Amino acid sequence: MPTIGDIAKKTGFSSMTVSRYFNDPSRVKPQTREIIQHAVEEMNYSPNSVAKSLAKKCTSIIYVYISPDLEVLHPFVQLSVASLGERLGEHGYSFLLSRRLYTDESCDGIIAIGLTLSEENVLASFKKKPLVIFGNNRETANWVDVDNYRGSYDMTRFLLGKGCRRIAYIGVSQDKRYGHERWSAYRDCVNAEGAGYDEALVRMCDNKESFGYKSTKSLLEAGAAPDAIECASDLLAIGCIRALNEAGVSVPAKVLVTGFDGLGYEKIAHPHITTVRQPIYEVGIKLADMMIDILRGNAPAQGTYIVPEIVEHSSTRRA
Repeated sequence: MPTIGDIAKKTGFSSMTVSRYFNDPSRVKPQTREIIQHAVEEMNYSPNSVAKSLAKKCTSIIYVYISPDLEVLHPFVQLSVASLGERLGEHGYSFLLSRRLYTDESCDGIIAIGLTLSEENVLASFKKKPLVIFGNNRETANWVDVDNYRGSYDMTRFLLGKGCRRIAYIGVSQDKRYGHERWSAYRDCVNAEGAGYDEALVRMCDNKESFGYKSTKSLLEAGAAPDAIECASDLLAIGCIRALNEAGVSVPAKVLVTGFDGLGYEKIAHPHITTVRQPIYEVGIKLADMMIDILRGNAPAQGTYIVPEIVEHSSTRRA
C-alpha cells in the first residue's frame, strides 16, 4: 500500500507538503495540489489514514529538541537532523526543530538530543506525549544511544595494546551523561588492565578545542610525562595536538593522541586523529523508528545501544 512518502518521491515534493495537502490544502499552491492529486489517483492512495489522524487530533508533527549546548553547524547536529528528517518524512511526519525546551508544544511526540542531566529530569516528568531521547536514560524514557562506555573502554585498551602505560585523559566536565560514561570507562580500564588510575593524569573541561589545548599544557607543565593522551572528543584532541606541537612534543613519536566522535574533525588536525567513530546517522534513523513504533502502538524496547568503532589514523601509528 503506498504511503505519503511514496507520493512525495513520485511528485518530487517533500513529505511535509504532501501531508499539508491532506491536512490543510488551502496552504498548498493550486498547481502543487493538482500534481499531488494526480499522483494520489494514479497510485490509488487511500487517505483514510489521514482522516483517522484528524479524528484522533494527531498533528503528524514530531517536536525535535536539540540542546543549545550543541553548535548548530556541528556535524553531530547536522547528521542527526538529516537522518531524522529523512525517516520521519518517509512515514508522513514533519518535524519542528527547536533549541528551546517546551513541554506543551502541539505535536504527536518529542525526540530530544544532547540533553543535560537537568533537562532529562524536566522531560522525564512530562508524561502527556511519547518521548524518545538520544541518551541512555533507562529510568525515564525510551532511548537510543551510542555505547560511550564501550567505545572509551576499547580505546583505552587499544592504547595499552600499543605499549602505553602512562595514559593521560582529557574528559568532558559538562553536565552530560556521555562525559561521565567515557571517563568512567577509561578509569575502569586502566584499573583492570593497566597500571592503575592516577588522578594526576586526568583533566576535565568543557568540550571545546581551546580547553583541550589548555588541559594539555597543564599536563605538560605539571610534568605528567604521558606516553598517550586519550581525549573524550575529537575537538579536545585537536587542541591537545596543537599544544603538543607548540611544545615540540612529536605526535605520535613521543605521545599518542586519540579522540572520540569520528564526524570529520579528526581529519583537521595533523597528524589525523585516531578516534572512536559514532554512527550518528544510524542513531537518527533508530530514534525516528522508535517514535513511529510508539505512535503506531507497537511498544518498543526501553532502549537500544549502537556500538561505535575505533578508526585508526596517523596519531597512533609509529614508524
